[in-house]
Amino acid sequence: MVLWCNQVPKAIFTPEGMYCSCVFLIILQQSALCNTHPSSGNPTLSCKCRTFTGDMGAVRKDIQFYRFCAYGFLKNLRLFDAFIILFLREAGMTFTQIGGVYAARELATNLMEIPSGLASDTLGRKHTLLLSFVLYILSFLLLFYGTSFVYFLVAFIVFGVGDAFRSGTHKGMIMDYLEHQGLSHTKVAYYGSTRSCSQLGSAISSLVAAGMVVYGGNYRIIFLFSVFPYLLNMVNIATYPSFLQVSRMQSRKPVLQAFKETFAEFFRLLRRPFVQRIIQSSAIYSAWIKTVKDYVQIVLIHLGMFLPALITDDVKLRNTWAVGIGYFVLYLFNAAASKNASYFEGKRPFRAAWILMAVGFGAGVLAGGSYVWALWPVSWFLFVVIYAIENVRKPLLTGVLSDAVPNDVLTSLLSAQSLVRTLWTAVLALVFGGMADAWGVGHALWLLSMGLLFFSLLLGRWGKGDS
Repeated sequence: MVLWCNQVPKAIFTPEGMYCSCVFLIILQQSALCNTHPSSGNPTLSCKCRTFTGDMGAVRKDIQFYRFCAYGFLKNLRLFDAFIILFLREAGMTFTQIGGVYAARELATNLMEIPSGLASDTLGRKHTLLLSFVLYILSFLLLFYGTSFVYFLVAFIVFGVGDAFRSGTHKGMIMDYLEHQGLSHTKVAYYGSTRSCSQLGSAISSLVAAGMVVYGGNYRIIFLFSVFPYLLNMVNIATYPSFLQVSRMQSRKPVLQAFKETFAEFFRLLRRPFVQRIIQSSAIYSAWIKTVKDYVQIVLIHLGMFLPALITDDVKLRNTWAVGIGYFVLYLFNAAASKNASYFEGKRPFRAAWILMAVGFGAGVLAGGSYVWALWPVSWFLFVVIYAIENVRKPLLTGVLSDAVPNDVLTSLLSAQSLVRTLWTAVLALVFGGMADAWGVGHALWLLSMGLLFFSLLLGRWGKGDS
């Protein structure tokens, strides 16, 4: 590789920012040259590097930042996401059966959540992440070829195991990278910015998927095309810098000893009340979102009936474009919310996250009521608020947890958080599906949201203070 880099002299480096211009003749294999640790005494080569200073710290946008963004963007090109409920309903599944496969997915994740986190922290994060993508691709193919409930059940279980190996792993990589580069103070803004790219991927995915369904004539084809961005992402992950691969094994300790140390440290931290509060606060809202999020498709279908541009005799065509465009707008709001999460950080980020959770559940109560009364624009707006709150809370609570625990067990703690979330999701999915079949989606949404709103108020009393 040939590299020219014009560095600004150290004397004029200020907290307001810096600029570094790097020109490459060869792009591939740049990682090894661009990640020298600042404390090593050697100059840090930060490719295409720009540092901006915001209210809550600087976000240095180097090559690895854009690769983290590419990971989230490609990961969220799940073309089926916007249409999964419509696909399963078209396949003849009841809401109870849909709740059942969702619950099976979460239970499968539960069984592997803690072991996968410990394995990732001990043996290597890149390998763990690559395995998760192999499992995702297998689940996509099962859904593409599947024709019965059993196929869909197995596909959701395989997807759940993939989720277990992925959850927390990439966040751990990002936190390791920030510590390696001496940028840990920017974690909320940095993670929020990379997460916004994930939401942009979801936005584009919804429009692309809508086009595929319109011109392909069925929902099934989108599962096959979801494989290709995941293959690209595997290449992206495999070529991450080598120091992001392992944590405790870098010390060349025996595997069993490294596992024991990780396990002991994990349970010591898990017993801390504040860590438990962080985990519960993050898990309960994310579980609720995961349970109800796909039912926004039904809101969009009803909303599409009143939009002049979507008036057509072809019901499936109208529904497809209504859902695709609706999700596109929704995820654009999500991207903006995530990118600006650092503005909510302040001095008490955990308290801010709790207040946002209560507001989100309150919006869920109102969304359920507006669904019952067929106030589709109001219901749609409230779903936008619910999603946006999740995308502010995620970076906030990831930063809070990262501050509370060492990086070498962070993935394990994030896996514990995901474990609690999946336990909640398994219960909520079955309860919500049953209530939706019995009383309708609107009543199920406001009842569930009301119960969780009261729970969040109790959690707030339990979690007073940020330490």
